[in-house]
Amino acid sequence: MSSPVLVFSCEVRPGPQFVTRYIKVLRNATWEGYFHRYNDSQCSEPKLSLYMKGFYKISNEPLETIEGSNKAFFNFTKIELYPHNGHEQETAVNVSTRHCPNTLRVVRSLRAADVFEVDIRAFRKRACRNAFGFLESEFAALKLETRRKRSSKFDKLYFGEVPTIRVTRKYKPKSYQLPLQRYNSNYNCTICKKIQSGTGARPPKMPQKPPRPVVLDGQWASTTCEASPGGKFLTRHFKFIKDLWQWECHYYFYLDAECKSLDFELNGKGTFMGGIPSKLVAGAYDYVFTMNEAAITPFDSITTRILNTAEPNTCGKSGTWKTHVSQDITITKGCGLYTISLPHTEYDLLKMDTSQQGNKLLYVGQRASDGTDPSSPTKRPTSFQVPLVECSSFKFKFVPPTTRPTTRTTTKFRNPGIIIPIATKPTVRRKETTTRRRTDRETLHKTTQKINENDDNTQRITGDVRAAFRNTAASWSSCKLLLILSMLAILWRN
Repeated sequence: MSSPVLVFSCEVRPGPQFVTRYIKVLRNATWEGYFHRYNDSQCSEPKLSLYMKGFYKISNEPLETIEGSNKAFFNFTKIELYPHNGHEQETAVNVSTRHCPNTLRVVRSLRAADVFEVDIRAFRKRACRNAFGFLESEFAALKLETRRKRSSKFDKLYFGEVPTIRVTRKYKPKSYQLPLQRYNSNYNCTICKKIQSGTGARPPKMPQKPPRPVVLDGQWASTTCEASPGGKFLTRHFKFIKDLWQWECHYYFYLDAECKSLDFELNGKGTFMGGIPSKLVAGAYDYVFTMNEAAITPFDSITTRILNTAEPNTCGKSGTWKTHVSQDITITKGCGLYTISLPHTEYDLLKMDTSQQGNKLLYVGQRASDGTDPSSPTKRPTSFQVPLVECSSFKFKFVPPTTRPTTRTTTKFRNPGIIIPIATKPTVRRKETTTRRRTDRETLHKTTQKINENDDNTQRITGDVRAAFRNTAASWSSCKLLLILSMLAILWRN
C-alpha cells in the first residue's frame, strides 16, 4: 500500500490517550509518519507531536497470534519530539532523565518550546520506548482491506492493537486498532485535509463540537470482519429497544480471517441501564449490560461434535446438538466450553458519532487484551472497538471485505478476428566471426543433422515457397499461390 493513510477522526487509545495518525508508506521500503497527541477527546488541544521515519519490511507470513495478517517490521532511523507547551517539554526532559539519559538533543527552537531529536541507539532500550509511549507490537502486524467492485481509495490499513494492560517485551498483538484509510485529495473531507497537512510545528486541530448523546435504539451491525483478542473472527449485530431498556445481540463467529466460513452464532438477550457521562472520556457514556438469556447455533460439523461431547449440564443438552439448529443454553446457566455464564453483567463505555458519509456510528468499549470481561466498574474500558453502523432492517446482508485485492480484469476487449499466418522471408545476417570450441561445433552439427532428418518431408513442401521468394518478378497469381503454399506448409508442420 504505497500511499498516505490516515485516521478520519480523533482516536481514543487505552489510558485514555487521544491521538491522530498520518503515515506515508512508499514503494522504496521507506515510511514516515506523524503521531499527534492531545489533551482532550476532540483533539483540539495538541500537547505533543512525534515525527518518525525509517524502513519497513512486510512478510507474506501471518503473525502467529492473528490469522490472515502480515508480519511486519518497522525500523526507526529518525524520531523528533515536538512539545507544544512548556509543561510537555519539561515532562519529556524528566522522562528522558529518569529512564534513558542523554537521549534527547535540542535541534531547534520554536515559539512554544524546543524541538528534540531522539538518539536512536539509546531509544532501543525497552524502558525508554515504553516511557515515551512507543510499543513495538503496534507495528508487528498489518492487514490491508480492499472493497470489492470499488476503487483503491476505499482501502483500509490495520495496524496491531495497542494493549489495554501492561505487557511483556515479547507481547504480540491479537487484534487491530481502528483502521487507517487511504488519503485522496479529491475526497471532500475537511478533517482529512487537516490531518494530512499537519506537521510537528503545526499540528492539526479538530473543530470543537458538542458531544452527541448516546440513544440506544434501533439496530447496529459490523461493516468488516473483526478480530477479537481471543483469536476469533466475528461480526456483530445489536438490537436495542429504548422504551423497554432491552437489548439483543448476535455474535457470528467464523473459522477464517475473511469471515466466509461460519463457525457458530451466539444470540443473547437482556437489559441495559446507564447513560451517565464518563469521567475519563469526554463525550462517552457509561452503561451496564446484563445478559439473561442466550442460545448457540453451530454451523460447522466439528463444532457440533465438540458441543455434543461437553459434560452434562454445562452447555445445553449434551448429545442433542445439531448443525444449523439453535439450542438454548439458559437452562445450564451458560456454556462452559466458551466461558459463557448466565446471568452475565458487563460495565461498558459507549460513544456515538457520524461518519464522513453521514452514517451514524456506535462505538463500543474495547475488549481487554488478556481476554477478561469488564465485570466491574474498575475494569470498564477506556478505548473503543471498530464502530458499528446503524442498519435499516434486521435481515441485513453482510458482505465481508477481502484482505486480498481482486484479480478480476475490469477492461473488456472485443474478440479478435481470424488472423491469416503469412510466411516471411528471414533477414540476411552477417556471419559471425567468433571462434567456437570443438565441443560446441560437434553438438551443433549433431543437432542440425537430427533436425534435417526429421524435416525432410517439410522441406519438400516448402521448397516451392523458397523458390517463389527468390523470384522477384512474380505476378499477382504467383502471390496467391505463395499464400496458399505458406498456409499448407504451416498446417503440415502443426
